[in-house]
Amino acid sequence: MRGVLWFVTPVALAALVAGCSSDEARPRSSPSSSASASSSPNSSQSAAEKAIVRAKTAKVAAFVDHAEPVDRGGVRPEFTLEDVQYISPTDAVATFDNCGRSFRSVCTTVVATTHDNWTHAAGLYIPDTLADLVFYMPLGRGAVAIKGTEQGVRSYPPFVLYPDGRWKPLQIGKPRLPDAGSDLIDVCFNGDFSYEVGLGDGAWAADVDAGEVFAIPGSPGGCLWQGVRGRGGAVVSVDLNAVDAGAWRFAESSDNGRSWRQSEVRLPRGGKPLQRFSFNGDFREAVGPGHLQAIAMADAPEDLPLYLRQLWRSDDERVFRRVPLPWEQLAFGGLAFASDGSLLLAEEKGPRSLCPGGICHPGRIWRLPPGASEVKRLPSAPQLSGPSEMDTLEASRGGVIVARTGRRTIAISSDGYRWTSVTPGR
Repeated sequence: MRGVLWFVTPVALAALVAGCSSDEARPRSSPSSSASASSSPNSSQSAAEKAIVRAKTAKVAAFVDHAEPVDRGGVRPEFTLEDVQYISPTDAVATFDNCGRSFRSVCTTVVATTHDNWTHAAGLYIPDTLADLVFYMPLGRGAVAIKGTEQGVRSYPPFVLYPDGRWKPLQIGKPRLPDAGSDLIDVCFNGDFSYEVGLGDGAWAADVDAGEVFAIPGSPGGCLWQGVRGRGGAVVSVDLNAVDAGAWRFAESSDNGRSWRQSEVRLPRGGKPLQRFSFNGDFREAVGPGHLQAIAMADAPEDLPLYLRQLWRSDDERVFRRVPLPWEQLAFGGLAFASDGSLLLAEEKGPRSLCPGGICHPGRIWRLPPGASEVKRLPSAPQLSGPSEMDTLEASRGGVIVARTGRRTIAISSDGYRWTSVTPGR
């Protein structure tokens, strides 16, 4: 559930391995009826600009016409959930894949979006005969930006898909300060899409109704954390690139990204996280209420899950302190802060060969209370289940904690204690 600049993420992997389906996409008639009037050239544009807009609209229409829409029944049950991102308790985007059994399997990626926590879903089945790489980025309010590429053949313009099924070409506007109607977007967390579209460093925002994204001048680089309880609505940007220099750099904005207060904490001696997505190890971060932050450092043995090596926590955002761990090995599946400041740690179901007697317990969640050093099981937590290469517990950038509980199911929580079972795409 993480994105990077050709930094391979589950989204990019879903595109590379591109889940497969034996169902051919059914073309639709009148694709232009899905595009809103605002995607048409306006009178203030030059003739060349109008021609570019018309060409983009035609290419997107051709793409959407050859994809298959997700119908009212939702994503078909044979598709497996690959990735899910919550932007708010109700707005989310997910990708799915499936593989056919024919001699020439048609690989298919599904991108689905919702504005009401999957009571309704809009989306597209995208076969690899149309695009074998599919990238996406949630924009907020149930809208998602999508870009498809058929390697070595053609690259389609990015476009915005809305939760009611409408679409329009994505526009990249001039840098400006966001207003009250702008939604901050995370180009770091969705770095694969950002790289393909050409979005640069720093914070970005979206005018969702206009289908436009724009850079925020003077903003720091980093991954955005929004909707974190106990932060008074402030947005936190964590610059992971500073980790290579032995620093934990972050910035905070209380006015929706118009101004920022930047801080830097030197990492403890011996506490420098391993390079993200390296072959030897990885790390995860979490931002909590007040001035809480945490860094979990993990080893990545070949063909095995991550194993938690060190855990560091800060309660003042001035210094990180190491937390003693009760395990020699913990198959690590992510972390998140609960609303009361407790740190939740996911233990994945380990490989059978490493379990006593070959019997493994289900994945579970541990709780570290604020200021404490003793970790205890969280009794109200759902059992975790998911592929070993994916996190089974993660705090979304929209303030929602997501736990993977099955092939198609998740549990979500806004406080870490009360959980709701959800089937994305349905």
